[in-house]
Amino acid sequence: PDLYPLLVISNVRPERHALLGKRIGWNNIINWIKPDMHYILDLSDPEDYDVGWRLSQLTSPHDQRHNWYNLYIDGRELDIVDGVNLWKALTGTSKYVKPDHNTDSKMVEFDFCTTSMLVMSLAAIKLQARWKARVQTKLYQRQLEERDARLALEEATKHEVIELTNNVETSVASNDNNIQADDAPKPHEEVVIV
Repeated sequence: PDLYPLLVISNVRPERHALLGKRIGWNNIINWIKPDMHYILDLSDPEDYDVGWRLSQLTSPHDQRHNWYNLYIDGRELDIVDGVNLWKALTGTSKYVKPDHNTDSKMVEFDFCTTSMLVMSLAAIKLQARWKARVQTKLYQRQLEERDARLALEEATKHEVIELTNNVETSVASNDNNIQADDAPKPHEEVVIV
């Protein structure tokens, strides 16, 4: 599934990327590991806004110049200065805020290109997430195994206690029968009265 957007986008001219994004939906064509393509985003549209925000989060504030090319806001070219919060420059806010449809539309056009460092850091993040999930799964499995062993031990201990109790009761009943049998006169003995 991740290769399909790459195959589609790689065979389309860059100026048609935005058309595909609008018609099919950006989330259906973007590979977030390497989202290199031409974008035309209407920031009053929630999906376009989300795509722009996510792309801005992929870049380091000190290396934005190497990811965003040919950036135009409402037809005016914008020079990117490293260290400036790009999302704030594009939207006027530094946080993810759902767009207000009553405001004027703000069109943003740019080419996004991931650097090899960005791709490696995204791969590292994905790898770390998978490793963390695996460790948590193993930890959970170990906890389940320890719980099962503890329950088995409790069950075995319970059965041993019941067995010991039964043995003690049988032994006590047997001793009671032996004591009563010893106290009773035996039929072949003579009773002597003095």
